[in-house]
Amino acid sequence: MRILLRHRLAALIAGLGFTATGLAAPPRSAKDDPPVIKAPKADPKPVQPKFEPKPLPKPEPKPLPKFEPKPVVLPKAEPKPLPPIVLPKPVVKLPAPDAKPVPKPLPVTKPVVGLKPPAGKKFDPAEVAKIKPPIDLAKTKPEVVLASKPPKDFKAKPIALDQIQVPKTAAKVAKLNAGLVSATQGFVLNQNAYVGNGYHTTYGVKTAFGFAYPGQWHSHWHHCVWDPCFKCHYYYCPSIGCYYYWNPVDVCYYPCHWFVDYGPYYYPWWIGYQGPNFSFVVKW
Repeated sequence: MRILLRHRLAALIAGLGFTATGLAAPPRSAKDDPPVIKAPKADPKPVQPKFEPKPLPKPEPKPLPKFEPKPVVLPKAEPKPLPPIVLPKPVVKLPAPDAKPVPKPLPVTKPVVGLKPPAGKKFDPAEVAKIKPPIDLAKTKPEVVLASKPPKDFKAKPIALDQIQVPKTAAKVAKLNAGLVSATQGFVLNQNAYVGNGYHTTYGVKTAFGFAYPGQWHSHWHHCVWDPCFKCHYYYCPSIGCYYYWNPVDVCYYPCHWFVDYGPYYYPWWIGYQGPNFSFVVKW
C-alpha cells in the first residue's frame, strides 16, 4: 500500500514541475519491485543431425561348389565300309571350230604324172594340135608371165604326190624356198616338207584363182623342179597338190596356170612339143 502511495505522490510532484530527487525515498528492496513478467522463450528450431552413411558390411564370398565333370561314355562306333567313290567324268571343252573351211582330201586320179612324160612316150601331133596353149610363148616372154598373176578364172588341178616321178639322185635339203635354190639344181627334195592338207587355209590367201602364198619364207614345199623353158622352179605344195611359181614382182607364190592335160597326163604344155621356136624334154 505504501508503495502505491509513493508512486502516486511522485506522479503528482512531477506534474507540478518538481522533481522527486529531493524527496527522500526510503531504500527499496527487491520485494518492493513489481514482479517482472518474462515472455515465454520460443522453442528453438530443431537441428537436424548430420547424416553420416554407415559403410555397408562387406559380403563374405561364399566358396563356389566344385564341379566335377562326369566322364561321357560314347558308344563304340563300328566302322562301316564306305561306298566306292565315283568321280564325274571330266568335261573337255573343245575349242570353237575355226571359221576357215576344212580342206577336203585331195582326189587321187590314176595314172597322173606331172611335169615329165613317161619314158619312151611319143607325142601324137594330132593330139598335140588339139591343145589350146594357155600361153603363147611366140608372143609372150616367160619373164612377163612370171611377173604376172594367174587369170581369175583359173582352177588348179591337183596332182597326186605318189604319181610324181621323184629321181633317186635328187638333191635333198632341210629347208626349201625360192631363196635357197639355184638354176643348177634340176630337182630338189625337201626333207622337212609339210605333211597334211591344211597349210593353205592357215598361211595362204584365198583369191579368185585359188590360194596364194605371200612372202618368200614359205618352206612347206615337198620338192621343186627346174623348167629350162621358163628358167624358173616349180614348187609342189603338198597341202593343195599343185605346182607354184615365184613372182618376184609381187613377192608371192602363185599356182602355175599353164599346165594342160594330154591324155591321162598333166604337165606344162610345151614339154616334148616339137615347135618352130623351141623343142625340149625335161631331163633328170
